[in-house]
Amino acid sequence: MPRREVSVARSCDDVDSIHDERENLLYHEPRAITLPPGVTEDIYSNVRNSPPPGLVRAKTPQAISYSTYKRALASHVRILTNNDVSVFGDFAKYIEPGLDSAGRQVELDLTCHISHTSLDMYTRNSRPRGPNEAARTEPMAVLPCGHYFGFKGIDDWIRTRVKDEMPPDCPVCRFFLVYPQCGHEIKIRPYDARFQRDGQLPLTIPEGGTVPGYCLRCRVDWIRVMSQQLAYDIYPDDIPARAFINPHCCAQVEFESKRIKFQDKILDTALMAEADYSHW
Repeated sequence: MPRREVSVARSCDDVDSIHDERENLLYHEPRAITLPPGVTEDIYSNVRNSPPPGLVRAKTPQAISYSTYKRALASHVRILTNNDVSVFGDFAKYIEPGLDSAGRQVELDLTCHISHTSLDMYTRNSRPRGPNEAARTEPMAVLPCGHYFGFKGIDDWIRTRVKDEMPPDCPVCRFFLVYPQCGHEIKIRPYDARFQRDGQLPLTIPEGGTVPGYCLRCRVDWIRVMSQQLAYDIYPDDIPARAFINPHCCAQVEFESKRIKFQDKILDTALMAEADYSHW
């Protein structure tokens, strides 16, 4: 049975209204329901296909020379205090160049956590200090854990701990200032940033440094004992003279000389290895 088409008659007014609705959908933008703070609807009137206010530059940027750029950076000095850094590794990278990653000059205004005295800490671009100002400062001392203090303040703290028969430690994190195996004290020395760091301050643990199990003296003594034992195993002293293949070229006297040279060579090799990595 064929389907019957049902037609609905519409008046001319209905057709006109539908046409008007299509015109509104095609040619009129919907109104913004929410606007940014401080922006009214009249701002968006007659503005089509363009960025909203606030994203348009007020003026075209002008190119400047590199020297002008450097002078502008020099006028903005970055001052670091105890509130900005907590361990030495936070500002160690600024000491040698005297600049941060943005090219701004860096000055260090740090104080001792014990005595609250200003630390005599310089970068390459630090301003010179007068005699009176320099007299109120003290050298910086850095511990293996990375915490920094005035040398006098931390030295008094360590001496007090030793006097009380307590192991010396860091006043901030309680890191023991002794070698874990031999128990000898880790010597803390003042650090002068005007000179090369290598030789006066090893890498701290946060920077990748390490604390050996034994102090240098204990390590050297152990190497001497082991090298002597190894030398006597290689060049024995109880071989009879007739046992040598060629007594005229090699005998007990030559073996003794070789033992001494062998021990010295092992010790020299060990000291060279000590200088190949940073440790306390």
